[in-house]
Amino acid sequence: MRLARVILIRHGESEANTRENIYIAGRDFHTKLTLKGREQALELGSFWRDSLGVNSDSFSSIYSSPATRALETANLVCEQIGVEKNRIRLEEALLEIDHGEWEEGVRDELYTEEVKKIQKENPYDFKAPGGESQRNVEGRVLDFLMKTAMPEALADPHARPVLVFTHGFVIKSTLRHVLDADPATTYKTLISNVSATEVGYHVDHGWHLLRTNSTIPIHQNKLFTPKPIKPP
Repeated sequence: MRLARVILIRHGESEANTRENIYIAGRDFHTKLTLKGREQALELGSFWRDSLGVNSDSFSSIYSSPATRALETANLVCEQIGVEKNRIRLEEALLEIDHGEWEEGVRDELYTEEVKKIQKENPYDFKAPGGESQRNVEGRVLDFLMKTAMPEALADPHARPVLVFTHGFVIKSTLRHVLDADPATTYKTLISNVSATEVGYHVDHGWHLLRTNSTIPIHQNKLFTPKPIKPP
């Protein structure tokens, strides 16, 4: 049995990213990519096409969060590699963490020293009022990966990966599960805009982290594994 692979791409820089040190964005369905974010997505797609030979046949399936910034990124990347937009399937499980009543709130006013202490004591289950915890996000994303993405990758006769366009906290939560890490590490993990994180799953050997936060300038760290990796 071979390794099933999924490539997770964080969206390009969004309008919300430019003010995230001040305001809590969270899901924010309608925030768009900035000009820089659009350029990042176009550059990623053209790099894949010109340097890695990626094309419309490179993936078994393609999914995106329905949030505008993620779908814009997906459309721009796919345009560069010759993928029709109707191949991109929307999946709500890929949405960013929901901060509930804190969405668009002033970060420093809400994350008081007392709140930070509570979060530090239980980072896995901490959540804003009416929002989601890390456990909640991880649960819905893993449900999608195990029931949809990984079976599709395993069924693909050409061993092609599934491509997913999503959000930073979603990718961090996935990494926590793959590595079986302390939940506190999720808040210390860097996932850059339009970076690629690749994970694999083997029926007998479980999860594998193949690469994380891989960005375009690191040409030697290719985003694709030419042949399925043998599990240890």
